[in-house]
Amino acid sequence: MAWLIFLGLVSTVILQEVVIGIAILQDSRENPIFPRWIAYLTFLTASLTIPGGLIVFFKTGPFAWNGLISWWILLAAFCVWMVTFTTALIRAIKRQSAASATALAREVATT
Repeated sequence: MAWLIFLGLVSTVILQEVVIGIAILQDSRENPIFPRWIAYLTFLTASLTIPGGLIVFFKTGPFAWNGLISWWILLAAFCVWMVTFTTALIRAIKRQSAASATALAREVATT
């Protein structure tokens, strides 16, 4: 029963996902850090997380803590988002590192 409070407070996760999605969409650089489709996936994940808040009201059925809608769909959506976002983040870090190395090499070559 103690997990219900932990699992039922999905509003912080939803807020985090919405803010991340907005930040990605507001990146107006020529080469944005994340592709725009990551923002749309983030919004989809946030919308699929909403039913998770219902677990405090149901003990059995699809909206219970172990139900199809409140747990398994939320878990699947979050796992897909986490793997996708982590992969995109690692790629962005590698791009930034390569760009920094190239800029440093140009600076050293000109001096």
